[in-house]
Amino acid sequence: MKSISKTTTKKFPKVLLITGIILVAVAAYTITAHAVKIWPFKSNSVITTVKSSSSSASSGTQSAPVGTKATGTTTVSSTGATTKNSSPDTSSSSPTSSNVSIISSGQNGDTLSIRTLIADIESSGTCTLTLSKGSTKITTIPSVGVQAGPSSSTCQGFDVSLSQYGIASGTWTITIDVTSGSTTSSATGTVAVQ
Repeated sequence: MKSISKTTTKKFPKVLLITGIILVAVAAYTITAHAVKIWPFKSNSVITTVKSSSSSASSGTQSAPVGTKATGTTTVSSTGATTKNSSPDTSSSSPTSSNVSIISSGQNGDTLSIRTLIADIESSGTCTLTLSKGSTKITTIPSVGVQAGPSSSTCQGFDVSLSQYGIASGTWTITIDVTSGSTTSSATGTVAVQ
């Protein structure tokens, strides 16, 4: 019995030592990863430049990385593109150009994904997407509905097949018209297709 007890006693400090080394290694990686912005602290943002327009409001420029709201800061994407963000105006009860913005647009394989933000809570409405490049204008993309959230709304999202609509490489102009009741507003921006 004493030999079993001695073996267990000798293994306990080794287990503590190995556990301590692992914890120190994880802590060192976490600190280093945060300092140099590598996984899990790396930002995978797609930058979209947006120009809003409406017949009843003045134009402004808005942009934001994927998954974030515009915040009034300058953002540099991983490709080196620099854009300035500005916050949307939330004072109106129906969508206006300053309340509608394109928050992300990007290509993933054969799909072009475009997401919007409507600063007001809208329970109904329609979002229409138009893509244009030079003399080419694509207006046949199906419209989507407006989806209300707890503090804002969004178009239900556009995931457009590049091959289905003949979208060639280059810079395309995005125009999203949001109609709610008798009010129509739009947001425009550009996206690079490869």
